[in-house]
Amino acid sequence: MKKFLILFFMLPFYPLLSGTDSLHTENHSVFEVNILSNVSDAQIFIDSVYAGKTPLFNYKLSEGNYSIRLINPGNKAGWINDNAVNELSLIKDTTLNINFRFYYSFNSDPFNAEIIKDDTVFGKTPFRIFTEKEVTGSILFRKKNYSDFIFDMKNYSFETGASVTLLPLKTNKFIFTDNYAFKNKSTQFNKGRNLFAVIGLGAAAITGGVFALKFKNTANNNYDDYIATGSDASLNESNINDRGFIISLALMQLAVGGLIYFLFFD
Repeated sequence: MKKFLILFFMLPFYPLLSGTDSLHTENHSVFEVNILSNVSDAQIFIDSVYAGKTPLFNYKLSEGNYSIRLINPGNKAGWINDNAVNELSLIKDTTLNINFRFYYSFNSDPFNAEIIKDDTVFGKTPFRIFTEKEVTGSILFRKKNYSDFIFDMKNYSFETGASVTLLPLKTNKFIFTDNYAFKNKSTQFNKGRNLFAVIGLGAAAITGGVFALKFKNTANNNYDDYIATGSDASLNESNINDRGFIISLALMQLAVGGLIYFLFFD
């Protein structure tokens, strides 16, 4: 009789003694929910009720609508403020992938430098951005009158962001490192041009052309006289001037070749 009375009084409290990792009500279908994220150990709140940490498997929920919020406990800059939220209408077993956006911070000294990625200007420093995917490759910092700075994203720290110092062109004209790109707008050559050779060969090319033209015209006139008079002297003069034309033309071509060499080759 005593056992019966004890069991009778415990029946109303039985649901409280049989708690499970779930959030559901009676008379509703219950489904399993798995929650995954690109951040491990992120805290999960379902309708403001703490449900566990990512990854979460086999969490039971009754059919219905829920608001799921993930809070990142890590120390990666910015992510703690970018909590991920997902609205869920649960009608079956569900697996959710709730990912945090990547947060990037770029600073430069001096500020107001352009941030360039894949030939696209994203903004100017100080620059902040959230991205759905991790940024890879290189970022170019560019500011007028300063050397370009190439920043490898492999060296990026989510805790501190990226901060670079740009060097003025005047103090960095002859310094080349893996991190700095310098453009010399005055010339594309490694060595200076030989001014005397360029002037001399240019004058020789012009002179050769003038003499070649003069010899050719004279040879043509002599040949016309030969045709008109039959004079052997006119024919000889024509042949002599033709040889002068050939020699002058060859010298002009040699001078042009030398001019091209001294102008365009280091």
